[in-house]
Amino acid sequence: MKRGASNCDGKVGGRGVVVGSSVGTVTYDRVDANIGSPCDADLEILIDRAWRDLDAALDDDSLTELGVTVHLDSESVPAKETLNVLASVPALSILQSDEEVPDRTLPKSGAGRQGTVVRHKKLSVSAVWLKPLFLRARNLFHDIMASPTPDLSLKKSVTRIMIVLSPMCYSAFNMRKSLILSGEVSPVQELHLLNLIFTKFSKSNEAWAHRRWILEHLFHTSGIDLMQWDSEFSICAKVAQQYPKNYYCWCHRSWCISRCADFLKVSKELEWADRWINSNISDHSGMHYKIVLLAHFASLSQPCNCSVALPCTVCTRILAALQQNRDMICFYPGHEALWAHRRALLNTWKCRSCYETVWSHQTLNHSTDNTLTDADQTTSKTDTQCFTPKSERDFVTTVLNDKTVCHFEMQRRLASRYSQWLDQYFV
Repeated sequence: MKRGASNCDGKVGGRGVVVGSSVGTVTYDRVDANIGSPCDADLEILIDRAWRDLDAALDDDSLTELGVTVHLDSESVPAKETLNVLASVPALSILQSDEEVPDRTLPKSGAGRQGTVVRHKKLSVSAVWLKPLFLRARNLFHDIMASPTPDLSLKKSVTRIMIVLSPMCYSAFNMRKSLILSGEVSPVQELHLLNLIFTKFSKSNEAWAHRRWILEHLFHTSGIDLMQWDSEFSICAKVAQQYPKNYYCWCHRSWCISRCADFLKVSKELEWADRWINSNISDHSGMHYKIVLLAHFASLSQPCNCSVALPCTVCTRILAALQQNRDMICFYPGHEALWAHRRALLNTWKCRSCYETVWSHQTLNHSTDNTLTDADQTTSKTDTQCFTPKSERDFVTTVLNDKTVCHFEMQRRLASRYSQWLDQYFV
């Protein structure tokens, strides 16, 4: 297997078939006659059986994980060993690996004849079948595209197997959309299928875009309740935990929260974002999500009525985030994401209309805003430091003079850049 040029439809060009994956594109070498030729009736029967097994397994909406194993024949590999192999494979490696993968011949007898295995709601596909299964799906997909009256059941199974094996194929996702609009595919079942795909292809932009399209479709047809949004946030949290710094996952979460108008839900998301930042100090995507949350929180809050003694709910949140960020910079020196997050927080606060009213005072008293949540009231019970140009420069000076911390050179470089930014920002 060799990496090649991008071609989401899996068209044959040059040496082989190009297939998309979550890390780029890979190229399957052409199938030679002795392993995949249509004239080999025995092999065709085996491919048919592997196809039917995979298609039947994907009917189960309770599947929780997708993987690849080298051998799946229960007669030759114990079930416990098979599960261990499945757990050790982080992705559909035959599609994703950057390394050279030796060509595999289809087994004519013995181990490897079984195409798929389901154990404890985990679906595993035999590595030796990935190549012929995709080639069959690609050929059938082209036949469907060329047919004026394609068979609907075949259309559903072919597109489903294509997006499972290659979730970079725009054409397959577009055909799935037409099936949803015609009522042939349930949007809820499609979301379950995407959940399965994300366990191994979490950075497939096409799959995340397809998920947003389904949610938009549900929003305009039957509406989306708070439980559906909770489900989306849960999926995003699971994917972000397993595959950190996942840009596409965080973009999807930001898209979801922008369409959620529940004030308490957004407040809880802010609390969750604080916990995430505390445990993921280098994840800039998570910190950017906090900025998105603050902006959306401000749009749902009451109009700003800040005073020195009574800061509004939004300002209390921003100042608390700045204090949290300052503590983390001192406790975890040398992390650029924390300094970038601080600039974003200050910019968010300066854009508030109440900034000029509050910025020159060193401390803020409690807030008695009736719209405060429990978390806001807890935050406002402690004195929240106000951040001014002078206090920020004093903070930078303290960081530059502290030579006892680890990563001092990186910390000093980041603090110097931040100081230059302050000189331009507070003109």
